[in-house]
Amino acid sequence: MRKFLSLVLVVLNIVLLCGCSVKETIASDKQEYIVSALGFDSDGEKIKMTIEAIVINSDDLKEDKENKLFSGVGETVEEALGDIISQVTQPLSLGHGAVAVMGSDLNPTQTEKVFSFLNDNGEINIAIMLVYTKSASELLNVKPLSSVAVGYDIMSMLEVSEEEKGTAFNNRLYEVNSLKFEEMKTYYLPFVGIEDEKPLVKGLGVFKDNCQVRVLENKEIPLFCLARDSFTKGEFTLENEKFKVDYSAVTYDFKLKENLKINLSLRLKKQNNKEILKAEIENFLKGYDVCALGNVIRQKEPKIWKKIKDNYEDFYKRADIKVNIYE
Repeated sequence: MRKFLSLVLVVLNIVLLCGCSVKETIASDKQEYIVSALGFDSDGEKIKMTIEAIVINSDDLKEDKENKLFSGVGETVEEALGDIISQVTQPLSLGHGAVAVMGSDLNPTQTEKVFSFLNDNGEINIAIMLVYTKSASELLNVKPLSSVAVGYDIMSMLEVSEEEKGTAFNNRLYEVNSLKFEEMKTYYLPFVGIEDEKPLVKGLGVFKDNCQVRVLENKEIPLFCLARDSFTKGEFTLENEKFKVDYSAVTYDFKLKENLKINLSLRLKKQNNKEILKAEIENFLKGYDVCALGNVIRQKEPKIWKKIKDNYEDFYKRADIKVNIYE
């Protein structure tokens, strides 16, 4: 996403210097509103939408860019956006949005309305990142750190976190859409909190049918990524022991007798204290199917899935889960 951020900044400069498409849509007031983040909260039965926009003065290239927040309320996101549009004098360009922030108080119906808006609005990039937080409006009110906009700060922060820890959040709009339509209807959004008046990744939310069912702490995210085979290269710590991952590959084997048996085989380059890692992953997987293994069972063992799908959660809770780690 660093490349994306660089591209955004290049486009903004082109807009200023060359008067390209965004500028051509502006009426006459010399200011351009480039939307960097979209926030969504519940306002009772209605949806509150908060937009962070970068305001560019087209006549003075030396003038510092600034960000502004606009909020609107409506029964639908489109109505909330219309409320915002009625407050501003210039069109809002949505094409360079970095993140869409989901407030934790959104109910499943409201959440689905937000997804419909994001999917149906042709201006919004399908690679926009989705995150959730306690209050989207509060998060977007935080002062920007390294860029002109909080939205771009969050995008860069998530990218750096993925690169340094070797994790893959899979929270871009097109990735979340793909997960939402699988059998388990489970998707994952990074939880971004506020600490010392700064945005900070504090965990990973697990959502099923648009309801949050679990929040993974930061220390659990490497285990989640290893189990889902989405860990690339990075380091993490468990029980004061450091683990370095240069390569990983996961295979699952499922059997059904009286209970469901799940065997995970994880291949890593040489690691110390494999027993610690084995025990932590086994414990992490027990109780609730955080990794949506039901999708894997359905694809790999359709006969087993046919027998357990109607009572899958009960089968999973009683499942015998074993993890083996090989070099």
